[in-house]
Amino acid sequence: MKSNLLDTILKDYVSNLDIERKVVFVLPSKRSVYYVKKALKDICNQNNIRLVFPSIITINELIENISNLVVLSKTDLIYYLYESYKEIFKQDAEEYHSFVKWGNMLLNDFNDIVISYPNNEEKQKQIFTNLKDIKEIEHWSLNREPLSDNQKKYLELMNKFYEIFCHFNNVLLRRGYAYTGLNYQEAVKVIQNNASSFVNRTDLFLFVGLNAITTPERMILEYLKKENKALFYWDYDTYYTNNELHEAGKFLRENFKVFEFKSSSPTQSYFDNKKEVHIVSANNDIEEVLFIKQKLSELQNELQTNALDD
Repeated sequence: MKSNLLDTILKDYVSNLDIERKVVFVLPSKRSVYYVKKALKDICNQNNIRLVFPSIITINELIENISNLVVLSKTDLIYYLYESYKEIFKQDAEEYHSFVKWGNMLLNDFNDIVISYPNNEEKQKQIFTNLKDIKEIEHWSLNREPLSDNQKKYLELMNKFYEIFCHFNNVLLRRGYAYTGLNYQEAVKVIQNNASSFVNRTDLFLFVGLNAITTPERMILEYLKKENKALFYWDYDTYYTNNELHEAGKFLRENFKVFEFKSSSPTQSYFDNKKEVHIVSANNDIEEVLFIKQKLSELQNELQTNALDD
């Protein structure tokens, strides 16, 4: 893996190092975090430089540092969700093995709702109400057979979704736990109240390579930008961003409008460059894998030879 954008940013960071400033790199994935740590170490070794490494974290870790909540695994979350479900339905609750079949879907729905409308209780409640009304219309049996027991039970469950949602969230927060969406929502609350010790003790956040940004992430990034605590570096190709009709560049074009543009504009598009395409036949998957392994070895040897020549 090689990233021209990250290499450029890291060399600039080392050249303009200010030991008085606490800097945090925020990246989209664990893989990019590993790359930055290794690349920064290599730059220091090559230039005989000693420095204290900056904090290098993913966007999800940033949210956890702001909220100070622990994001549980799905297995643990389903357990707590079942406890809330039992608390609401009492003796009418299903057994755990039956609940799990649809509990995962309910958890995903909760997550999507909170991420879409963080800190908007009225909108969240309205979504649950609309879902209930839609299902009632779907099962409305005017001049038809009366509702079955299963249909009545399903509608009753839909009617209690919001109650389960509120109870579940409150239980998790009391224990210092969260699922992803709830974690994002609480992070937004902390940020808006200027109550994040992690943010307050950090001088600068460098956001590198982000693309599609959720609503809570956008709210947090906009706050950090307003406080002059964030710089944004976008990894992109003009083949996508310069074409307003190209959907692959949609999120990046939106980000360019909202946030400060810090990365250098590419002089050319890699996708517009002339390419060589080789078509190779393979009888099965094993032959495909062996061919790819061979080509990767050849490319690695070629890169190592070029590096020695340089």
